[in-house]
Amino acid sequence: KEEAERRCEKLMLEIAEDKKRRASLQKKLKETSIEMRAEKKAAHHKALKMMKDTQKLKMEMNKIKMAAEKQATVLKRKIDQQVAKEKARRDLENKRRCAEKMRLASAMADNGDVKEGRKSELASWVDGELEFCVIESQIEETKRSLELALTQRKDLRNNNTDTDVNEELVEIEATIRSLKQAVQQLESTAKKAFPTAEGLKSSSSFSFLDTDTFRSLSKSDAKYVLSYIFDTCSS
Repeated sequence: KEEAERRCEKLMLEIAEDKKRRASLQKKLKETSIEMRAEKKAAHHKALKMMKDTQKLKMEMNKIKMAAEKQATVLKRKIDQQVAKEKARRDLENKRRCAEKMRLASAMADNGDVKEGRKSELASWVDGELEFCVIESQIEETKRSLELALTQRKDLRNNNTDTDVNEELVEIEATIRSLKQAVQQLESTAKKAFPTAEGLKSSSSFSFLDTDTFRSLSKSDAKYVLSYIFDTCSS
């Protein structure tokens, strides 16, 4: 009988331990289930956010692509125009010289005391100053386009590494190379045509290339210069 009681007591203890283990296991299963549901919900929210961010990024990339294509088209047209202008510059200069006598004949009466040699000298000086201003303006405009392209490339590199973005980077790299070549060509042309202009680049204020001619202008010279500029612009 005592043996049976001991076995019964042992069995009851084992049953109690089993209940404790079962209760602990159920508690862990419940906690795990709650954690899994929370993780699933968080992952769902994260996926939705990523989809929204991806759509927004694609829209921004399309805008950048359209802007880059437009800029490249405009820049190519300007470069082509500049090349054509540079080729035609000498011809235009020769035509101006041929038409100079006709323009001088129609100059204001106040110019009568300016000698023909001085008129030719002043006309050549004005042509050079105007030509330099035009080339400098084209160089600055091309540099601004280059800075814009460099900024767009930096933004693309920071935003994403998708295949579409890589294709955009290739296109912008090509645009940047074209812009750099255009700047180098324009600066080389300006340096060859106006070697004395190097010292003017560091100056923030306007200055003539040939300041000696400007300082030597008399009242009659100034009147003739104004008349010549007017005739040149109107023609």
